[in-house]
Amino acid sequence: MTQVDIKNPNTRQYLPSDVILNYLKTGQIQPEDWSCKHEGEKSPWQVETRPHNAMKDGKRQVKDADGYFVENAIRMLPNWSLAIALDQQLQTPTTFRLGGEGHQVLIETCPSLGQQWDSIQARSEANFQSANRSVGYLVTPGVFERVQNNKQAKCRPWPWEWKLAHTSNPNQIPRELVGVATDRAIPISTRLRDQHDSDQSIPAPPGSQYYLNQPQTLFQDQPQAPAKVKRWRKLGYSQLLWINVN
Repeated sequence: MTQVDIKNPNTRQYLPSDVILNYLKTGQIQPEDWSCKHEGEKSPWQVETRPHNAMKDGKRQVKDADGYFVENAIRMLPNWSLAIALDQQLQTPTTFRLGGEGHQVLIETCPSLGQQWDSIQARSEANFQSANRSVGYLVTPGVFERVQNNKQAKCRPWPWEWKLAHTSNPNQIPRELVGVATDRAIPISTRLRDQHDSDQSIPAPPGSQYYLNQPQTLFQDQPQAPAKVKRWRKLGYSQLLWINVN
C-alpha cells in the first residue's frame, strides 16, 4: 500500500465505501483515493465550547459552588451523520435520548448504507472462504479478552486464540498468525508500558492489521462461546474485513 502522510490537511481520515470495497478486491488503495474530495473527509465534526450557568432551585440566582461550567459539544458538519446497525426494526424517523442531560438524536433508516455494508461484507466473506494468505483489517475496536489458565486475561493487540506462526514447530498444530501491525504498544514478556497497565484492559485500535497464512475465525463467533463472550460481537466490537494476499 502507498505510504500516506496522515498529517497532510488534504489527506482523508474517512474513506468512502467504494474505496474500501476496491481495497477488499485488490488489496490496494490508490494514492488519489487518499485525497479529500468533500468537506469533512478530514474531520466530519467540529468542537463547540459552550458555557453554562447552574441555577439555584426555585431562584433566579447562579449557584455559589459549581455555578459556572463549560462543556465541549461535538457538532457534525452539514450532510454528515453517525450510523449504527440495529438487529431489529424501528418505526422511523424517531428520537432517542442520548446521554444523561436530556440530549436527543433523530434516528431514521438509510437503505443505501445497508446496501453498501452488505456489499463490503459479501466481498470480505468471499475472501475469507478462499483460504489464501490473508490480511484481517480491524474495523472497530478489538476486545480480545480470553480465559487463560482459569484466569481472565486482559485485552491484547490480537486474539488470544491466534498463535504466532514463528513459534510453532513440526510436532505442533500449525500456527497461522504471521505478523501484526498496530499503533498500540505491545508488552514484551512481563514488561508493561507504565505502572497502570496491569489494571487496564485496552482494546486493539481500529486499523490494526493481521497477516495470517489463512483466515481464522474469532472465538467470540464460535457456537460454543459463552453468551457473555459473544456480547462484544453483538455490540459491534472486533469487526474484521478480509483481504487476500497474492
